[in-house]
Amino acid sequence: MSAPRSRPGVLQMVDTLDPGGLERLACDVANLLPRARYRSSLCTTRRSGELARGLSPEVSRLDLARRWRFDPLAIARLRHFLSRHQIAIIHAHGHSLLPAVLAATLCPRTAVVWHVHSGAWSSRRPPRSWRLATRRVAFTFTVTEALARWCTDTLALAPARVAYLPNFLPVRPSTGALDPALPACMGKRLVCVANLRPEKDLATLVAAMARLVRQRADVQLLIAGRGDAGARAELDRTITAAGLGAHVTCLGHRRDIPALLQACDAAVLSSRSEGFPLALLEYGAAGLPVAATRVGQCAEILDHGRAGLLVAPRDPPALAAAMARLLGPAGRALGRRLTARVAERYAPAAILERICACYARVAQHPLP
Repeated sequence: MSAPRSRPGVLQMVDTLDPGGLERLACDVANLLPRARYRSSLCTTRRSGELARGLSPEVSRLDLARRWRFDPLAIARLRHFLSRHQIAIIHAHGHSLLPAVLAATLCPRTAVVWHVHSGAWSSRRPPRSWRLATRRVAFTFTVTEALARWCTDTLALAPARVAYLPNFLPVRPSTGALDPALPACMGKRLVCVANLRPEKDLATLVAAMARLVRQRADVQLLIAGRGDAGARAELDRTITAAGLGAHVTCLGHRRDIPALLQACDAAVLSSRSEGFPLALLEYGAAGLPVAATRVGQCAEILDHGRAGLLVAPRDPPALAAAMARLLGPAGRALGRRLTARVAERYAPAAILERICACYARVAQHPLP
């Protein structure tokens, strides 16, 4: 039976559905939007991916398979979808802004909400195409306060149409047992959930681990995340060069993150730049004490050091000292505080309500 057309259609737009924080948030918003208020859809501009298997059957899908930035056939397919499904709002995540704006320009009643996720963007000068595209954006969410300032100061967006919006705890299906099994435990396990990208600065994490192993030999670090063959080979070389083959294991992509976290004693994030890392919320939900670099919104999530340890980026000695402290008596108290903070501040309901309130406003006034 078809959905009543009285409810506005909302389309989440992402480049791919490969596992990542941006992509996971878009899927969760698509799945969790209240069906009594919205008809939910999701579009990938380049390709689908593993996260597609977690989408609700009630979420309509479109895969554009865009071949280049300005692919007229892909834009035509998107315009047809917007018209057919009576999409009132496109919620464009990250780089999907340009195709969203091009299609919405052809559908004047469709509003565009832009969601800026990459913390590194706040230090960049945007290309002219973005400056032009943002003129068609009705509202912008950012995952850091610095990005909100960047939108108003650099992109000249009206402050009333820009807001910092925290991410919420991602929804992951519980897989139960670990699959596959982990390496034998040496005593204490640290975990880092991060895709193998330069901004995650795993080289600093390995260097910190080398210092920690010299203090105590019973520690083990598990790194869980996706990466291409080149990134994986580089990380393996870094681990081997540090003499940590017995202490650091790169697990690759895992589908059993909740079970993995339950099997560990503490967690760490060594990024040199961040937006709003979902990994920290997952660490907190699992009750783990956490050390992270003071980048993006990490300090806010960890309550400025009261619910986790914060160190400067690219500082192996400081990170090693924080990791050692996590494994002591102080770590348990930090873990409990972070668990309570995540449950109180970053549960989906309140943040989704802010998104829905924005949708209600821009549906009535789609253009700035």
